[in-house]
Amino acid sequence: MRLDFVDVFIVKYEECSQSFLELHTDGSFLSFQVLLSDKNDFEGGGTYFDDGLIMKPSQGDLILHSSRMKHAGLPITKGRRYLLVGFVNIDITQITK
Repeated sequence: MRLDFVDVFIVKYEECSQSFLELHTDGSFLSFQVLLSDKNDFEGGGTYFDDGLIMKPSQGDLILHSSRMKHAGLPITKGRRYLLVGFVNIDITQITK
């Protein structure tokens, strides 16, 4: 099995510009995010999942989920929130030596 990191990037949410992300799915097998900001750097935010679950991780926490699950970035109302986000595919083809 091989993990293929399709894309890894940093997202910045700010109250005066991009403060949220609408409900969506991603174009890979798995998605992950790591909160880079201290929770005292912003108000609001979090990740909403279509089943009603809301995740509000602490700095350094990892959220890993199926990219096919609908999710959204909840609006922040103050400060800046930074996330490391990545999209991963899994290759299970047999590798010959």
